[in-house]
Amino acid sequence: NRVRQPSYFLLNASLTWRSNNDRYGITIFGRNITDTNYFEARAEQQGLTDVDFNAAPATFGVTFSAKY
Repeated sequence: NRVRQPSYFLLNASLTWRSNNDRYGITIFGRNITDTNYFEARAEQQGLTDVDFNAAPATFGVTFSAKY
C-alpha cells in the first residue's frame, strides 16, 4: 500500500469543421490541456524502489481529412 496517487482532473477538447458536402474536414484538439502531472501507471517492486510512469503532458494537434 505504498503506491498511491491523489485524485486529479483532466481537460480534453476538440473542435471540428466540415465542408458543406462533408468531403473535407479539419479538427484541432488538445489533451491534458491544463498540463496536469499524474502517473499513467505505478507499481510496487519487492525489495527495490517503486516504478512510476508519468503520463503525457499537454498535447495539441491538428488533423485533416478528405473523402474521395
